[in-house]
Amino acid sequence: MARVGSGGVGIVALWLRDTKEIRAGNAQLIFDLGVFARAFALFDWQVVLLFLVREVVLNVMVIILHRRDHYMARR
Repeated sequence: MARVGSGGVGIVALWLRDTKEIRAGNAQLIFDLGVFARAFALFDWQVVLLFLVREVVLNVMVIILHRRDHYMARR
């Protein structure tokens, strides 16, 4: 099992959503693409590809589900 985390990127993505009207999933996906570009240079491509598929599925779910208008409570 890999012991990894997003390192606070989710917090930055939510901040961008709130301040710059950038969807959280899009911000996360842009960051992830940079990480994966570097990972392909450092690790076995099959392992990186497996994690890439996982991240694409996760980010698509965030893009679809994590919208400001889906919440009842408003600030």
